[in-house]
Amino acid sequence: MSNYAGTNGIYLNPSSMADSRLKFHLSLGLGAFEFTRQPVPFRGVPLGNSIFYAGDPRGVSKGEVRGPAIMAQFGRKHHSLGFATRYRAGYELSGNYDLVRWINGSNRVTPTGPQAFNFAAEGYTEYAVSYAVSLLDVATQHLKIGGTVKALRGLQLLDLQGQATFGSGSNTAVVPYTGASVRGSATDLAFLEGATLGQKVFGQSPGRGVGFDVGATYEFRPKQRFYRYHMDGKLRAAEEMSKYLFRIGVSLLDIGQINYNTQTLYSATGRSGTLQRATLAYKGPDELQGQLINQFGLASGAETRAGTMLLPRTTSVQFDVYLGRSWYGNVVYQTAVPLPTTAGLYRGRMLAFGPRSEGPGGELAGTVYYYPDIQKVALGLHIKAGIFILGSDNLLGIFGDNGLAPHAYAGLTIPVKARRPKDRDKDQVSDKDDQCPDMPGVLRFAGCPDTDNDGIQDKDDLCPNMAGPLANNGCPDTDRDGVLDKDDLCPEVAGPTALKGCPDADGDGVSDKFDECPTIVGPVNMAGCPDSDRDGVRDSRDLCQNEVGLIQLEGCLLRNRTVLPDSVSTSDSLLISQLGQVFVRGSRLESSVLSMLMNRLNAQPAGKLVVQLSGQNPQQLQAVKQLFESEFRRIGLPVRVSTIVQPGVETGFLVRFE
Repeated sequence: MSNYAGTNGIYLNPSSMADSRLKFHLSLGLGAFEFTRQPVPFRGVPLGNSIFYAGDPRGVSKGEVRGPAIMAQFGRKHHSLGFATRYRAGYELSGNYDLVRWINGSNRVTPTGPQAFNFAAEGYTEYAVSYAVSLLDVATQHLKIGGTVKALRGLQLLDLQGQATFGSGSNTAVVPYTGASVRGSATDLAFLEGATLGQKVFGQSPGRGVGFDVGATYEFRPKQRFYRYHMDGKLRAAEEMSKYLFRIGVSLLDIGQINYNTQTLYSATGRSGTLQRATLAYKGPDELQGQLINQFGLASGAETRAGTMLLPRTTSVQFDVYLGRSWYGNVVYQTAVPLPTTAGLYRGRMLAFGPRSEGPGGELAGTVYYYPDIQKVALGLHIKAGIFILGSDNLLGIFGDNGLAPHAYAGLTIPVKARRPKDRDKDQVSDKDDQCPDMPGVLRFAGCPDTDNDGIQDKDDLCPNMAGPLANNGCPDTDRDGVLDKDDLCPEVAGPTALKGCPDADGDGVSDKFDECPTIVGPVNMAGCPDSDRDGVRDSRDLCQNEVGLIQLEGCLLRNRTVLPDSVSTSDSLLISQLGQVFVRGSRLESSVLSMLMNRLNAQPAGKLVVQLSGQNPQQLQAVKQLFESEFRRIGLPVRVSTIVQPGVETGFLVRFE
């Protein structure tokens, strides 16, 4: 049985619906017919003249018309629900067929000697609801169960058995008989004779009943781990793939019965008389009943009462093995549960086996059928292409005579294959539930991302790449100092907010991270180190901590080496003296001294102030020279600054006018 059988698999094993390769299946209809090679001589066949009259050489002896049916599969356990309708009818004819040929006119020679005639026919419709589920799915073991409940409408039940010894008749239309015995039973034959196909399916019926099918299927899946995947927080198996190495199915079909309100029983023995072919040939069921009553005097012995027809109960065992790629090998054995009567739909023993190739686009299967009860073999072929299904259980019987009735079936179906839920961003959250279908995320946030996995989705996380608590809007604070790591210059050591989370051991307002003297209080501009004389040189580097000196001289003052000659005027002497007092601390002139200097230079335009720097450190001399030159350029004074290296001498200056 194909993994794409859908509603058609319900009739063999209802558990086949669960974890099939179809998500949805709609069958628009299917007809399966077994054509007779022994046409009956009257119209007592449930399918009726409007379909295929069984009195024709290629009439129908058994027929099954499957009406609209639908199946849907849903849920992780592959729950499947199906609804189906079906019309079933058929007859069985056995005994001496010479009598039948004489009645229908195909044999002009009258029957002679002992003759027996056995005929059984039945027909009914059913409306079925089926359910199946994957009951067990553990490691390599998979078990499915299913069942069908059917509401039955009985249309006809006819059982007729007769025998007699015939002599030579005066002509081919009349034959004498002796020792005839007739017995049988029938439901309301007049109903079937006058009903249309629509009335047979939907109208009132002589009988009502309930039937059941049950089935289970075990699958061995040694490579199950290759078919597993996670989706929406659940572990699933690939819906689009068949996963078993082999499977075994067991089903019990057609459990139940149809109860008829009225069933007439007939019985007569030891009758003699003549039989006219015209009184029996091509009569309808009701007409035939009347003729038999008159012919054999059954009216006095007839008994009318409620009757029961058991369904053609059948046990079926299915075995399927995966051969590779799309190929499977299957074996089906079925046997009938014995019935008290030889009903028209009785199914005997049958063994079928053969290869099958299947896929979502079509199927091809060849099957060999063996019937042990009659020791006959038939060859079947099944083809499915798109929405079309056709095939035969006895292909050779259509083109020749292999001792079995020809058989053919065809139907239309609309399958929708099962598939994994769509997941565009591959985050194991299906698109139908994914609020961020184009961005990988997590199930907790309906498929939206939580990059740092801190339980706060990225759109609400101020630090989407660093895990942090909800209280901090997803940002971490490793040292718990109230300064988030993203803003904390010292994220692993607690510190005040004012210093961006860094500690300040000496409390001088300079964090230890930037404090070059972390245990000694110092100003910010000295990187936290003390400058006792506030000359811009920290104490640790200040060579003259008791005087406010120059940075270029490591905190020391310039040495004034100016010596005034006797020829210097009193005013120049005073100005040079004041300049010396200023230059020991640097080049910046006080306003009063600057005013005096400018007046002196303006009064004597040819004169020029000269500052001569001397000392043993060339670098210091150069640095002080740049300091003086920069200041004099700023105020626009014509001052010449020169340097002289003198070993063993502290850096100093002398001032003079030229």
